[in-house]
Amino acid sequence: MFIPLIPDVDMTSLYFPEPDGVVLINLLSARNLENKDINLLQFKDKSDPYCKINLGKFMFRSKTVNNDLNPKFNEEYEAVVEDANIQTIRFELFDCDTTSSDEELGKLAIKLDGIKEAKSINKWYYLDACKHGEIHLGFEWILLKKEIEYLYKPLYLKDSKLYGKNVYNKEARCLLLIFVDSVNSLPCTKANVHPSPFITLELDKTIQKTPTKLNTICPIFQSKFSFFFAGPEDKTLKVVCKDDGSKKTLGELEIKINTLFTQPNMEFFQQIFYLTYGINQSSIILTAKLRVLEPAIMSKEKDGIDQFYGTGQHIERASKTDAFSPIIDMIPNNSTTTVLNQDTVEQITKGNGHIHVARPAVSVDTSHLHSPIKSMKSPGSVNSLMSESGSNVSRRKGILSKLTTKKHEMIKNALDFTLNNRELPQIEICLDYDKEKFLLQLEVISLKDLFPLEKNGHIQSYVNIKLFQIGKEGAVSKQSTHVVEDSCSPHFSAIFNFAIIPSHLPNYVLRFEVKDGINYGFKKPPVLAWGDYKLNDFNSDQKLVNYCMKLKQSADGR
Repeated sequence: MFIPLIPDVDMTSLYFPEPDGVVLINLLSARNLENKDINLLQFKDKSDPYCKINLGKFMFRSKTVNNDLNPKFNEEYEAVVEDANIQTIRFELFDCDTTSSDEELGKLAIKLDGIKEAKSINKWYYLDACKHGEIHLGFEWILLKKEIEYLYKPLYLKDSKLYGKNVYNKEARCLLLIFVDSVNSLPCTKANVHPSPFITLELDKTIQKTPTKLNTICPIFQSKFSFFFAGPEDKTLKVVCKDDGSKKTLGELEIKINTLFTQPNMEFFQQIFYLTYGINQSSIILTAKLRVLEPAIMSKEKDGIDQFYGTGQHIERASKTDAFSPIIDMIPNNSTTTVLNQDTVEQITKGNGHIHVARPAVSVDTSHLHSPIKSMKSPGSVNSLMSESGSNVSRRKGILSKLTTKKHEMIKNALDFTLNNRELPQIEICLDYDKEKFLLQLEVISLKDLFPLEKNGHIQSYVNIKLFQIGKEGAVSKQSTHVVEDSCSPHFSAIFNFAIIPSHLPNYVLRFEVKDGINYGFKKPPVLAWGDYKLNDFNSDQKLVNYCMKLKQSADGR
């Protein structure tokens, strides 16, 4: 007697549950990798990196980039995610060697639940298990749609090779999920000799196979498969059963994908088909699900109008004031705020009952600064970011001011002297984060140990605060403190506010540039000292109070 321990539960639903979704992996590049190709003859070869990616049963290997410590891959991969809460995607970088085993250059593990929640990610990650190295990755979370209307809904992801706008001529990208349960009554290859069968499935030039079952005419496979493809209208799934010993075909079957269109939820469950070869027929039990793939953050064009779908919100040609209304409500009267929206910078002025939105003429050249920020690649754009300050006035003097004010002389080789003979300047700051308002508050309290460059000991010090998105050229926000004259330890107590989504804080760096506003002719205001504070180091749950940071100096004062 057979007594089920769990009544009314179909075992196929346990073997073949609906996946959480699909993740689109964009392997972009890497940088600053270790050089594993240094040899005894001192040839200046470099590592030949490639990347292995592992997610569940999905395994990928990138191309090898020869002799490059900063390789560019620009490759995309798709993988089905069964349960984002427990699964992890793993990356391993190796140096390809032809004469010995490949050496590891670093590795990284990322949990899928964070990708599912964020929907879209583009950022640099530090590699583990290595001295140094970073990897640039992009992720898109893809939803599984079981409604037939999505088959005729054009979709695309900008700059995507797999989901690009014109890649499939408006054909929907789909996922076919197959569960091969069992086969009955296979023919024997020889008299009274049972075969060792396996099954191959082919769709759109992709072939997958089950394990081999030894010496049986009624194999139980219970194997699941997934096929990514585009345009299901004219696609056919080919199913072939073969004997592993003799390689003879035991039965064949073809299933038109469009037959799923008429099924509820575009799927059939534990359905019996027949493998046919000659006069022999063997029943096979299959479950199949057709799912249309749609990015969680998706855009499309229709009738020349740009539309945006994401997080349940539909925005169609919204006016700038409508789009920025949540931010405008936070802006104090009679103030100007800089807003970063995707890849554009807008400036909002609010006062006297009027709101003006314009694109400011801001261009910040960072090429003269000795900092790694310029070489960083972008981790992706931020949905919205606001910076607000009591002062957004440039301290650089114009030509007329330089001509009409007294010109001062700089001490010869003053910066070389400070580099060799004095303590480095320090800046004292406070940082706090309001999670209800998504507001980062920075207070620049004071400086100390500045060294005047002017011949008679005068100094007009101020601090430029620049907010950099890692990998972006130029600052996304630039503000300044007021000027303090003739003090080597000036006190500011200047407060600046930046509205940043909590999960995006690690993508930003605060740069402090201490400058001297004295007129030295047509020279740029000299940089007395500078330093970077990575917001990745900031604990948003705890206020950073009276933090003193040593600043750097550059010998050319720029």
